Amino acid sequence: MAAKSKEMGYRLGFIVALFPALVPMRIVAQAPIISKERVDASDIPSDWRLQESGEAIRQTLKILGVSESEQTGELGITAKLVSLKSDNTPFLTEQIVGRPVWQVVIRRWKLEVNSAPPNCEDKYKRTFDVFVGAETGRLLKIVSRWPEGAARIPPEPGAHTYADQMQQYGEEKYHAFPEDDPKIDFLHALDALRDSALVAEQIVAQYVVWSEMGRDHKPVWAITLRRTEAIFPGSYPGVPVDARNHFRYIVDAADGKRLCGSTTPQPVVDRESPEDDSTGQ
Repeated sequence: MAAKSKEMGYRLGFIVALFPALVPMRIVAQAPIISKERVDASDIPSDWRLQESGEAIRQTLKILGVSESEQTGELGITAKLVSLKSDNTPFLTEQIVGRPVWQVVIRRWKLEVNSAPPNCEDKYKRTFDVFVGAETGRLLKIVSRWPEGAARIPPEPGAHTYADQMQQYGEEKYHAFPEDDPKIDFLHALDALRDSALVAEQIVAQYVVWSEMGRDHKPVWAITLRRTEAIFPGSYPGVPVDARNHFRYIVDAADGKRLCGSTTPQPVVDRESPEDDSTGQ
């Protein structure tokens, strides 16, 4: 019975999040999801958890589930200290903007997902920007850059609109960044999505304390796949593809089980304008 209830909730997550797209939206322009400025690393306080680029890289690899042997193999990995001037994380953006953050860049990474069907592999060698708090060592955000030549979709809304949509259509909330590292690393969290991540153009992920519908708070991976196959093809002729070609999954960070998912947030941007690179490159 419990399993059936969870499945019903998951299906409702699909449907509920589509309703905003049925209502005419005022389309507005939006700044890049993330812009940044370089931080002087010459005088780092002794109480910061991550004081050197090497420490930031090791912490990032641990959270991602990448062995250090891969660091010296095909992957190209660098780290620099930055301060984010903008960010669209719902409810928690003030804990990110204006603080010292290590930006760890991982290049040429083809994802491998154990649960994917045989002979199914990542479409791209991706570049990821991983943002980790210098003071706390906590993961703040994982963003893959758009593959070269791939058509872009409208960016996610700003933090306040994002939070409003989460509250309105699922009573969802991100409460905090967990103090402890996740028991399920990023790669194992992708196992809950099978091969979906391997065909998405962009992946955005965060490790947060989350709740919905007033239920208990729990640490989860929130993983958004952007420009993936449109949800419900042909079923909602009045709903534009822009409202259905992305999906945000919630995966339990304790056991790796998929809890729910939805198309929230819906974009509220000018579809005539190209999307700015979320890393400010």
